Amino acid sequence: MRTQEKDREHFRALIAQNDKSLERFRAWMIEPSLPQDKVNNAAFAIFTTLFSKMNAQYSSGADLDPFKEDLVVMLDLVERYFAGGHNKFKSRKNPDIHTYNMDTFDQLLWTLSIAFMLGLPESEFQKFAKVLEIDQVEDKLFNFILAAAIEDRGYDPEMQESHITEIRQTLKTAFTAEPEEAQKIVKQYISPVWMREHRSAGWYGNHKGPGYSGYWCYEAAAVTCILGLDDSSYRDHKYYPKDLVDYYRANQ
Repeated sequence: MRTQEKDREHFRALIAQNDKSLERFRAWMIEPSLPQDKVNNAAFAIFTTLFSKMNAQYSSGADLDPFKEDLVVMLDLVERYFAGGHNKFKSRKNPDIHTYNMDTFDQLLWTLSIAFMLGLPESEFQKFAKVLEIDQVEDKLFNFILAAAIEDRGYDPEMQESHITEIRQTLKTAFTAEPEEAQKIVKQYISPVWMREHRSAGWYGNHKGPGYSGYWCYEAAAVTCILGLDDSSYRDHKYYPKDLVDYYRANQ
């Protein structure tokens, strides 16, 4: 077990429930008369359910290598069904804000972070980059990870982001900081910033119910790997997925 919030039986039941949901959503996908918007919704449901399953597996202590197969499926769904604004934040007052709603953004960010730490091929990250370009989503954190995963893709610290939000801004300051300062920034982000800034997220408070799959600050772990930081001051924090960091370092 990698978390103490729930016992092994909780995660076993949740994973089984996710598997049943995946069967139902996949059946929808092959319905010949299903309109395109429903196909997009089914694809998004498969993506989110696969993430919930993978997150629960990580929480329960599962081996990491099998995650790669699901990650490839998830990134394929992103490439085929996410582009075009289907999952973007929508506002009549501010139609030019190009980003995703909070929960979608989190799941995309965590998927990207896990894929990086598990060493997926560059071609998988190209899928993600393609969707960001189509959706006009410019975000420093997405681009920082993509620059580390895709050869010859540079990272511009002066890039203009396509949205303004306080969430994750603390972590972004680590990208250009000196190592010791970056370590302090990441530690602060994991706690207290990460939970505090996500109080309005759909997953906040899930540990109180049956749908809890785990609280893991995957993006902080990915940044730690990319910057080569000494994580000794925060590696035992309950939100820090240190096993993924260890996997990344062991396979470099």
